[in-house]
Amino acid sequence: MTVREFDRMFRPAAHRCIQQLQRALTARGIDAMHYCHSALVPRIATLNDRHGKLRLRAISIKRPIFSSCDNARRKDVMRPVERTIWYVESHLNVAMSLDDIARNAGLSKFALTRAFVASTGRTVLAYARARRLSEAFRRLQRGAPSILDVALSVGYGSHEAFSRAFRGHFGFTPADVRCGHHHPALTEAIDMSNDERRPGLMPRFGDRSAFKVAGFGRRFSTQHTAGIPGLWQSFGPHIGSIPGEVSGVAYGVCYNTGGDSFDYLCGVEVLSLSDLPPGFSACEVPSNHYAIFHHGGHITDIHGIMRAIFSDWLPKSGRQAAAAPIFERYGPDFNPRTGEGGFDIYVPLKV
Repeated sequence: MTVREFDRMFRPAAHRCIQQLQRALTARGIDAMHYCHSALVPRIATLNDRHGKLRLRAISIKRPIFSSCDNARRKDVMRPVERTIWYVESHLNVAMSLDDIARNAGLSKFALTRAFVASTGRTVLAYARARRLSEAFRRLQRGAPSILDVALSVGYGSHEAFSRAFRGHFGFTPADVRCGHHHPALTEAIDMSNDERRPGLMPRFGDRSAFKVAGFGRRFSTQHTAGIPGLWQSFGPHIGSIPGEVSGVAYGVCYNTGGDSFDYLCGVEVLSLSDLPPGFSACEVPSNHYAIFHHGGHITDIHGIMRAIFSDWLPKSGRQAAAAPIFERYGPDFNPRTGEGGFDIYVPLKV
């Protein structure tokens, strides 16, 4: 049998096999594009067991089955990578396993590792380790009094394990940081805010009376918001122990917008702004009429939703945004560990 004859016989069967695989993965909410090529080889081998000597030839075929896929579908490869970055940034204070990270991304460990390396140039665990140690360096540089406390705050269980990892990564010990002579290249959080998707939006409208929010705040550039998950991670342990807290709901408030930057406060509603713990920030959100956008998917979709609101929906709606805080509302169904459960975005409107 010639190669051409074999190709004519084999390729339709391979196409049918891959289409079935894609449909099954999509039905389970898994990004089929990550799996198709890696799953192709064992499927091809199975299909060609009965062809005997042609089996090795089948496995060695390198032509892409999906050469006709358009760019929009290829961009879907980024979704598990974005979820992974969010997960890492939200869990810098704990030891992370590849199993946990892959489970959150909805991929096998192999598929996630391959996708992450292709997108970022490093493995998932190397990125997670570099981020944890970079945050540790910053805390030591700011004068943290206890190396053990810093070690525990970035997920290491002992002074020895932390010092060994720190020296292996930077080439000097945590104690050496205090001399001020070391200025290593630190690993910054990968910014996920360049999501160009435009989801369809169907808001509801309603009024909300004034309320107070207290928590942790920072000023961010509109082009660099990668530190927001880490801000939530720092604030999370305080939820449930804040004086006057209204339990069950958390808020992310964007306010004091000016130029290309804004203040962001992750917090909870409180009855009073007095007696707040040291280091807390607060803001008062005035009563307003709002367009309320609900999203039932993952938190990493928020960048695309914000762009869609202000680039598409608002200009076409004929409405105008009021000069008041925009806020995200995370209800009881939201899971801060996985980023699932959905959230609402409240956009104040001029009446």
